[in-house]
Amino acid sequence: MDNALTTDLLPMDQPYNHLPWDYPGDESFQIPPNNAITDWVLIELRETEGDPSTAGIDSRISMIAGYVLNDGSVISQDGTSNLYFNLSINENLYVVIHHRNHLSIMSANPLIKSNGVYTYDFTTSADQAYGENSQKELASGVWGMYAADGNADGIVDELDKSEVWLLDAGKSGYLPGDYNLDGETNNPDKNDIWEPNVGKITQIPDTVTSFTCGSLFIDIRDGQSYSTVQIGDQCWMAENLNVGTIIQGNLNMADNGTIEKYCYENIQDSCDIYGGLYQWNELMQYEINEGVKGICPDGWHVPTDDEWCTLENEVDVGSFTCFQGWHGLDAGINLKSTTRWYGGNNGLDLFGFTALPGGFYLNSDFSFNFQSWYAFFWTSTEVGSTKAWNRSMDYNHDNIAKGDYFKTNGLAVRCLKDEEVSNQPPDQPSDPNPQDGAANISVDATINWFCTDPDNDPITYSVYFGQDINPPLVLSYHTDTFYVAGTLQYETTYYWKITTYDFYGDSTVGNVWSFTTASQPVWECGDPLIDSRDGQVYNTAQIGTQCWMAENLNIGTRIDGGYNQTNNWNIEKYCYIDTESNCDVYGGLYQWNEAMQYSTSPGAQGACMSGWHIPTDDEWCILENYVDNNMVVCDIIGERGINVGGRLKETGTSHWNPPNTGATNSYGYTLLGGGMHDATQFTGLGWDSRLWSSTVYLTNYVLYRYFSYNKSNEMVYSAQKYFGMSVRCMKNEE
Repeated sequence: MDNALTTDLLPMDQPYNHLPWDYPGDESFQIPPNNAITDWVLIELRETEGDPSTAGIDSRISMIAGYVLNDGSVISQDGTSNLYFNLSINENLYVVIHHRNHLSIMSANPLIKSNGVYTYDFTTSADQAYGENSQKELASGVWGMYAADGNADGIVDELDKSEVWLLDAGKSGYLPGDYNLDGETNNPDKNDIWEPNVGKITQIPDTVTSFTCGSLFIDIRDGQSYSTVQIGDQCWMAENLNVGTIIQGNLNMADNGTIEKYCYENIQDSCDIYGGLYQWNELMQYEINEGVKGICPDGWHVPTDDEWCTLENEVDVGSFTCFQGWHGLDAGINLKSTTRWYGGNNGLDLFGFTALPGGFYLNSDFSFNFQSWYAFFWTSTEVGSTKAWNRSMDYNHDNIAKGDYFKTNGLAVRCLKDEEVSNQPPDQPSDPNPQDGAANISVDATINWFCTDPDNDPITYSVYFGQDINPPLVLSYHTDTFYVAGTLQYETTYYWKITTYDFYGDSTVGNVWSFTTASQPVWECGDPLIDSRDGQVYNTAQIGTQCWMAENLNIGTRIDGGYNQTNNWNIEKYCYIDTESNCDVYGGLYQWNEAMQYSTSPGAQGACMSGWHIPTDDEWCILENYVDNNMVVCDIIGERGINVGGRLKETGTSHWNPPNTGATNSYGYTLLGGGMHDATQFTGLGWDSRLWSSTVYLTNYVLYRYFSYNKSNEMVYSAQKYFGMSVRCMKNEE
């Protein structure tokens, strides 16, 4: 990481409880536990028997939120100790670091355990993170995460500027666009962090590898592992589910956001062997539709009555209908474990289901009953409003029983894997707009397309666009079906295509489409004017015989008001109170020499664009007499005219202080109260507007126009050249 937030800006709750992380942890603080804390981070552990390329999302075994300190170390919620995971590690362990606006990284090597602690140092080499060039050298020999992934989509791209940084620019606080983590979102975040990192992408192996039934399944919610078994077309857990917080048997489970369980005789060790016992509503997480996930892990569900019947018919020597009561011949003995059954009446466990005699919980008297005698399993199928179907096996029956128990009783559950659905790639993109081969298209083009996925998977797009018949990639991980191409060239053919991706990484490449832009129109005053130097667009207004920009000039690089603008071949400007967003509204403030670009000739181009110039005092007077019905005497210094100010000022009080006397903006000149810089401070925003002429007065002074919030006329004064004032450019005569 690049910097350090102050602890007073940190949120009290961990910030990863939404997409793309969706981490449910409740880590929080009331008072920051350590003044060296930089930010929250999310730590993920992955376990795999292979190398890091096999550590996909399905190898994730646990996640926890912690803090990163300003020395780069990661600590737990208490602000001092190491992170603690209650896990047993049997294979290669890899660690993934997530941060809210940095690219995630994963260890390139398995973590090594020493004295009971796993440690890993990403900072010593770029090769410590998995992938190529997946870390940035923050200082000589010190490596860390790439910043500026403001939307956390895994790539630093244009969206991180236009949709994140730009929205936060000029603001302070804990913001996604604050890429250098200094508490301010400003130009250094864009210029020093985002721009050098554009194109960087996270390289953690997030492709979901297929789960093979029969292998160990790890529940990432608590790190517990479960054996699994394929029986016919079904994949079952070969152990009873054991998730949740133990509560005492004299309490009912509640819909409180926490999974609760009973352990036989209120002993935790019993849950470790036989799994938890659950009331039906808790098991179903307060849904009633059969086949729901309930408290099972993602990708698994609580089996229905019919699915239990399918299992029974698969393992029983006979074939039968699953009626209530004991039925079949030997499904029970074939599913029962070979140990722990009363009197040594163990099962054969021919299919690896390993049903254990965990007993049950009877709510009517808060008692636990028949451990080692019976195994009871809920289904997700109701019998009326108060009961649900279950399956039971006992020590002295070879077959199996179907019963209906009150939902308040506590039984075990076996989760069943959801059916795998073969994925189909997205459909080919279609319906291009502009149509393929279209001509006379506006240079301000937005391209659109249509695409669907046969499985209704979420879709992302790669956009290819340019003048080559094989257009280059311009945007990845795009979720909209449109792309704003920007301002294009006239009379030019552009080619584009769309490649679409679904959630599983399957893709479909679209056709290459093309369109040709229109011929360049003849520009007329009143049309928008594009400054080719920086792409800024200005409104214009025809007033009498003169063509004026209807906005203040805003060209150049902002410098702080404490410095003079200099003749360095780079146009410089002030922004009111050194805030770039004020230039965006009111235009720049320029010292006269800078505005004139160090010319002293009246009517010089100065900082204006080619074909335009800084108006002379005489040209100002022509404008004033035109809008004020020839009421202005041009050689008067001081107040003059009657309504010239009112007719040029913007109406309302958005950019003028009240009362904004006489403002009608009758000619579309839209003059704003942009204030000035008087060589020591900024002053006058909303109160007045001061605009340079290009006419020198008494050698060291220059004439300028002054418009006030509480006057409808204008004033003409002279000022020394070091003042910072606004500029309105005027078009050269044809």
